[in-house]
Amino acid sequence: MVMGKERNGRKISYVTDTLYLDSIAKEVQGSDLLFCEGMFTREFEDQAKEKKHMTSTQAATIARDAKVKKLALIHYSPRYNDYDLKPLLDEAQKIFPDTVLSKDRMSFDIPNED
Repeated sequence: MVMGKERNGRKISYVTDTLYLDSIAKEVQGSDLLFCEGMFTREFEDQAKEKKHMTSTQAATIARDAKVKKLALIHYSPRYNDYDLKPLLDEAQKIFPDTVLSKDRMSFDIPNED
């Protein structure tokens, strides 16, 4: 009576400080928004694995496999300044087009589908 008709919620997932694992996709399945580290470009995949982090393409693979709606990359390597982040975005968007580079104080609108 007070809250109105039942409606679907929203799912936001956050993944950071981890190696790439196929099983992550199951955990974030169907998220409206996935914040996922994309610390390195593909060329530094060996360093990412050694430091227990992911590349932007691995993050995009998770987003694609989990059928999320939007991917926001986070947790960039200090090797990149703000001007050097575009290759991370470009690589991710080839796998998962609805990818953005997140930044401090950025906001996201996640509307109800009802």
